[in-house]
Amino acid sequence: MTRKIIALVLAMVMCLGLLAGCDGTTTPVDPNAPVGGNNNEGGNPEIGTMFEIALTAPFTGFDPLRTNDSASTYVNAQIYETLYRINPVTGEYDPLLAAELPEFSEDGMTVTVKLREGVKWVDSQGREVADVKADDFVAGMQHMMDAMGGLEYLIEGIIVNASEYINREVTDFAEVGVKALDDYTVEYTLEAPCSYFMTMLSYSIFAPMSRSYYESQGGKFGAEYDATAADYTYGTSPETIAYCGAYLITNRTANNTYVYE
Repeated sequence: MTRKIIALVLAMVMCLGLLAGCDGTTTPVDPNAPVGGNNNEGGNPEIGTMFEIALTAPFTGFDPLRTNDSASTYVNAQIYETLYRINPVTGEYDPLLAAELPEFSEDGMTVTVKLREGVKWVDSQGREVADVKADDFVAGMQHMMDAMGGLEYLIEGIIVNASEYINREVTDFAEVGVKALDDYTVEYTLEAPCSYFMTMLSYSIFAPMSRSYYESQGGKFGAEYDATAADYTYGTSPETIAYCGAYLITNRTANNTYVYE
């Protein structure tokens, strides 16, 4: 694999949501952009690329469904995959974990996504731990709502009973409009037609989470969720997550250098 080194220089600057370039200019954060920037066609990084970025906040964790600071978002975007990405050249939606573009019902309120088969969850050593399946997208969405890390507002009023679950008016996640129809089909039910839901499917809040690996690290769901529990270790280090992205973190100096391979 291509090795990439990202030196994260964490600076407390007063420009929320911006990355400061070395020439003093600023560029909006794009956590889904390929690491390495646009130094060649398509933004793909060169072998051995190393660069520094000044971020607006410290890095807080390896759980993309629980963190929303710019540093963590940028770091985690390289190790977790999403359903789609917006192609920076064509502006079209490219399937990533999805097998194809989603199917919208005639009334626009039911969205069905077919997943790629054969995608694996791996641990920090690259060892396979499970297949990426539809239930992992259900688990990821529930965990994001349980954690309430500042991302949940994005789906309030969009997905059926999302607001009610977040506000604890609904306690059974089976009533929320996120379902695994089979191992490789996810269905989202909306409160009303949403013209930008296709774009939302590229957001990290729709990323999967390995249910079995999460539970093996002390993770629980619903009323039992407690990130302060003594046995809860999920997302506290690169060794306590399951990866489904392009890279593994193979070395790091806390809040400074992350080595991806």
